[in-house]
Amino acid sequence: MPLAAFCYECNAYTWVRPDECCAAGHPKSMLRNHHEVAGPLPGAPAADAQPHVPTHPAAPAYSAAPPAAAAPTYAAAAVPAGMPPAAASFAAPAAPSFAAPVAPATTMPAGQAAYMYTADATPSLNPAVMGRRAGALIIDSLIVYTSIFVITLAIGFSVAAAGGSLGSMGFGAQLMAVLAYFGYFIFFEGVFGATLGKLATGVRVVTVDGDKPAIGQVVARNLMRIVDGMFGYMVGFLVATNATNNQRWGDQAAGTMVVRSRGTAPYR
Repeated sequence: MPLAAFCYECNAYTWVRPDECCAAGHPKSMLRNHHEVAGPLPGAPAADAQPHVPTHPAAPAYSAAPPAAAAPTYAAAAVPAGMPPAAASFAAPAAPSFAAPVAPATTMPAGQAAYMYTADATPSLNPAVMGRRAGALIIDSLIVYTSIFVITLAIGFSVAAAGGSLGSMGFGAQLMAVLAYFGYFIFFEGVFGATLGKLATGVRVVTVDGDKPAIGQVVARNLMRIVDGMFGYMVGFLVATNATNNQRWGDQAAGTMVVRSRGTAPYR
């Protein structure tokens, strides 16, 4: 029974070829939800019940060249006595004409056009963005830690001006720093699907189906930064580079991934 799967590059269900690529040739890493299909693909006309291969008609047959024109025959004209014979006149044979061959037409089965991937099409989900994610993390870290430093400094001056002890700020300052750190990522990814760093580098957070993540998914992926961020995010980097769709543990737990942004459309 034919095997079908959802291709993130084609953004549609497509047939799986024997080499485990989609009908457009995208690698199996872009395919999800493999299952056998007895009828047409989801969303495709009934005529697309089985994978088709475009066929070409047989090469056009050309008729043999027309037979060579017979040599002209003419009879000598009667000439009056005493006059020299007139020069023989004959018409040149008509040039043979050949019909221009008709180029063979390529036919495409009904419904197959919906699953074709053209060279100018923009892939909807592209998780190969590890370099962009590293750049986004650097930008976000600068924003978060600079903001925490400025806020802590302002609170310290206020406490000192009021005659209070800076030592009493210890726990409160640490709590504020933790809330500011996680609150920054959760707010921007929950509302806009991307932090300021991700917006600057052209990436965004989506679900594995390409939709906007729910707030619970955003909270889960960011709380896992406690683990992924160990040793300067080396844990998250090593996990992501060896995982499907470059998902760190936070993405795997929340069912999300980071992909390249596409124009002005926030989601597919």
